[in-house]
Amino acid sequence: MVEPAIFFLELSKPLVGCMRELYGMSEPLLRTLFGASASPALGTMLSSAEHVERLIVMLESERVSTS
Repeated sequence: MVEPAIFFLELSKPLVGCMRELYGMSEPLLRTLFGASASPALGTMLSSAEHVERLIVMLESERVSTS
């Protein structure tokens, strides 16, 4: 499941600005669906493309350590 997540994140990196605005509009719904603790983490991740890149690096290192 790590490979599809990395693929999705690589595709979404150029769209971080749009996703951040979409997140701002849909935050109440996301808080309801995923809980109040996950919502701030998602907002922080979408605040910059560098955060997304760091998440990709973490996922890639996890993939290497589990194989």
